Amino acid sequence: WERPSDGFVDFFLTLRAGEELSVAGCVDIRVVRGQVEVWGACLQPSRAFQRIVAPAWGALPRLRGEASGTEACAAADEDTDVHEFLAQRSWPIVICARLVTGPISVNIGAGDSQETELREALRATFLLGEERPRLCAHRSWPSLLQNFLALRGNVTAEGSAWQRQVLLVVGAKNVGKSTCCRYFVNTLLSAVGEVFFLATDL
Repeated sequence: WERPSDGFVDFFLTLRAGEELSVAGCVDIRVVRGQVEVWGACLQPSRAFQRIVAPAWGALPRLRGEASGTEACAAADEDTDVHEFLAQRSWPIVICARLVTGPISVNIGAGDSQETELREALRATFLLGEERPRLCAHRSWPSLLQNFLALRGNVTAEGSAWQRQVLLVVGAKNVGKSTCCRYFVNTLLSAVGEVFFLATDL
């Protein structure tokens, strides 16, 4: 489903739990129903868009539909037509994608060339094949972060000891330190809300 919104065109796409979409280029994403993981970040239903940028020279991040114990419903302040659209469908995960092209004027449903170009641009953004490699998280990263977050439970009640917890990532050149740190930051932001990230050469 697609519709004009504030000078943009919003595309509503569906995912199943465990299904993945690679993202190329630059796109704004928000979750309408369900839960989506993007490189460690857990996205819940919200009216706020999150920008995903995948440079042409790098591996591609991917959107992954996540199963949740309870269905994450659409935000209460969704527009009426969005609620009606969701009420007629039982899809567990729905995302809204907005191509980062700036405000445009397009008549949806008119069959004009601009509408066709937008759809082709959307297909190019969400690569379904293996044209480019995907970003892959090391299997040890999630458990490492779980252990790090568990330190919060061991902090005494004497104040802000949690704010002093530090995770240091070191390694040789071109082994994936920056990629690892982006995954860590995204995951930690979903859990604690505020993360200070410092990149430096020692």
